[in-house]
Amino acid sequence: MNNNPQVTLKSLANQLKLSWSTVSEALNNDSKTNSSTRERVIKLATKMKYRPNLSARNLQMGETKILAVVVDNILACNSRSFITGSEAIASLLGYSTIVTCSKIRNKDSQVYPWLPSVSGIDGIIIFNESNLMNPHMPFPIPWNLPVLSIGNCSAGHKGINILLDYEQIVYQATLHLIQKGCEQIAFINGPECTSHFGAYSSGYRKAMQEWSLPVNEAVVFSSDLSESAGRDMADRLTCQGLPDGVVLADNLCAASFIKHLADRDYIIPKDLLVVSLGDELLAELVSPSITTLNFDYEFIGKKAAEMFISSLDNCSKKSFGVFPACDIILHQRESSDII
Repeated sequence: MNNNPQVTLKSLANQLKLSWSTVSEALNNDSKTNSSTRERVIKLATKMKYRPNLSARNLQMGETKILAVVVDNILACNSRSFITGSEAIASLLGYSTIVTCSKIRNKDSQVYPWLPSVSGIDGIIIFNESNLMNPHMPFPIPWNLPVLSIGNCSAGHKGINILLDYEQIVYQATLHLIQKGCEQIAFINGPECTSHFGAYSSGYRKAMQEWSLPVNEAVVFSSDLSESAGRDMADRLTCQGLPDGVVLADNLCAASFIKHLADRDYIIPKDLLVVSLGDELLAELVSPSITTLNFDYEFIGKKAAEMFISSLDNCSKKSFGVFPACDIILHQRESSDII
């Protein structure tokens, strides 16, 4: 933006008795402007502390340097961390961001009804990691905008699609329980028909196999990961006999699971170790607090913005596939804290 709003191309042109187009050409070092005219223009512009209006320049070039960042649950910790990272890098690289939340309800819903009212967006970054109940849903994107999608929404786009290494995070969660001495480990997953939860299942089975531990299919469950699912899983496991440990794919489901075990006089972690995926505030506030694992979402936001802006600036249409390696963070808490 022009730091001195009184100094414009027009005011410079009036003082120099030149056309504003000639002044613009001189400031942009256009070869059509002779050297003496260019020197006069630059000298006055420097004296008057003229600064170009970058927004106007970008619009003239067909760009606004604005990215839309769309998350499906703006209250989720992972979404907020992703936004923090993507905004930081976008700003550093000269882009502004518009952040919005879009809940997916059914296949007929208009996922981004706000987009037609926003003009001049250069591209859209979609982060759909937390809402996993609507797999492979196409996202209606107006115009022919570049899109980078991360998480469960990737299958719906022809743009840059990035998948996180979901197999590895469940592998690490299962390994944590194995290293705590657990041999019989239950797994409460979401619907395995989705690629996301299918990768979760693969990670669990891989860890069990590598440590030569049997997978008891009677304690491997698919559910909607709701609060009621946590209660139902507690009922089923107490009827069958509790395993040594449980990995749950969601914090709310894990909190409900622990509560209903406590109602039956089971003590966590004495009777059972519990680990959950994700790291919402709920996991820290319940008693006992829940050990969790999650990705470094701020790092993911930074890398996503960097990769996307690079592709925009270089007109690249490369699909990056699986996301570059990032840290998986273990938050050790009471639910698996044994000596």
